[in-house]
Amino acid sequence: MTRKRARSVAVRYGVGLLVLNIFAAVQVTFVVALLARSETATVSSILTDPAFSAFRWIVPLGITAGAAAGALLIAPTLRWVSTEAPPTASQAKRAKRIPLHHTASHLILWLGFGFALAFLTREAENDVTILVVVGTIFGAVTTAGTGYLLTERALRPISVRASAVQPRTRRELSVLARLVVTWVVCTAFPVSAITLIVIAHSTGHPVEIPAPIELPILIVSAIALGTGLRGTVLVARSVSEPVREVSSAMRALETGTADARVPVYDSSEIGDLQRGFNSMSAGLAERERLRDLFGRHVGTQVASRALEESDFPRGDVQYAAVLFIDLVGSTTFAVDHPPERVAEVLNEFLAIVVDTVDENFGFINKFEGDAALAIFGAPQPIDDAATAALRAARRLRVALRSLDSMDFGIGVAAGQVFAGDIGATQRYEYTVIGGPVNCAARLSDLAKNEQSRVLVASDVVDSATTDEAVRWEARDPVLLRGLESPTSVATVSLDP
Repeated sequence: MTRKRARSVAVRYGVGLLVLNIFAAVQVTFVVALLARSETATVSSILTDPAFSAFRWIVPLGITAGAAAGALLIAPTLRWVSTEAPPTASQAKRAKRIPLHHTASHLILWLGFGFALAFLTREAENDVTILVVVGTIFGAVTTAGTGYLLTERALRPISVRASAVQPRTRRELSVLARLVVTWVVCTAFPVSAITLIVIAHSTGHPVEIPAPIELPILIVSAIALGTGLRGTVLVARSVSEPVREVSSAMRALETGTADARVPVYDSSEIGDLQRGFNSMSAGLAERERLRDLFGRHVGTQVASRALEESDFPRGDVQYAAVLFIDLVGSTTFAVDHPPERVAEVLNEFLAIVVDTVDENFGFINKFEGDAALAIFGAPQPIDDAATAALRAARRLRVALRSLDSMDFGIGVAAGQVFAGDIGATQRYEYTVIGGPVNCAARLSDLAKNEQSRVLVASDVVDSATTDEAVRWEARDPVLLRGLESPTSVATVSLDP
């Protein structure tokens, strides 16, 4: 919070409380004067009566004392707020309890000055001591109750910073308590005041009210209506605004904003909601971060599969196309170059491989030093695995020509493979096992001597779509290591 912002908070806090106290003092004074009227005394004569001179100085003095008390309460907090320094635990606790301290101080000041006023006017021609006492209690409760809500709202930016240092303090007024306080201030006390006026006018006890009571009752009713509206709006906003902030942050989470947070400035159930949302958001952000790291290490398809299914190990036999790519001369290159240059070239090579395989809906199963194994059709099935693998091989052949320092060989095969988890209870690895994997690895070795640098099993071409198959031409069968019969192969057509 900047110094300008702190000054704005202080002005809003001070002006709001000053207006509230002046308004309440004028109301109480005018109602007491109306009730003290008689056949020989009007409101103006009562207020100008020497015996009522205390009104003219004790009310301004009380308002000034209230303003001074408010300034003393908030001054220490404003000092650390304006410096933008993080508060200590004691400073944060003090800042969060300003609304309660304000309420207590204003109750004491109102009652103290009100009872002093009743004492000073005890010798007036009309005995208004009881009227002054009742009016003081009415004004004290109204001002303190509404002042609590105003103070809490005005100091909300400060509470946000204090909550960051001291997230959990003793709970202040709950939502239910605020509603009860609002009912007491806006309904119970005005109705009690009206009832007391009617009883006193009818019976003469506890004070005789000879003047007509219609106008005082109308004024008290108007005060109750105005105070009720103001208090209800403040309580409603103290609940609706933080709930709206949480709702907005939840929408941000739904749209992918993982770091959505809400400010925490309440110590009631609303504060628990704010803190709970922030904890949930932090947990989701951490989960997404781990999911991203998990996906980068094992592949997003395997990561999603592992998170969605809890049974291990898993796997089944299915049709898939396998692409194996291996660099040529990587050992010599590693001897002739520093390790960081070798890592740089390998990262460039693998980045091209990953991008191309992803574009063709394949899955990088593993990196084996200077080689990579890609699978099409597992763990997530695709419509035409053979076509996708052939298309990826063609595009890799073109894209990898940009690596002048490295040559390569690409082999592609397809067929029934076991695709699933292999390992021990402590650690599993998703992989594919079967003849197509070995065939693709052997073909990649032979492809290093081909002009096109690509060799594929002919049955892969036969399984591909016509548009893709016409881009490949047959080669003489080759006998792959470990097999007893020759394998029919094809390579990408170099004829444009």
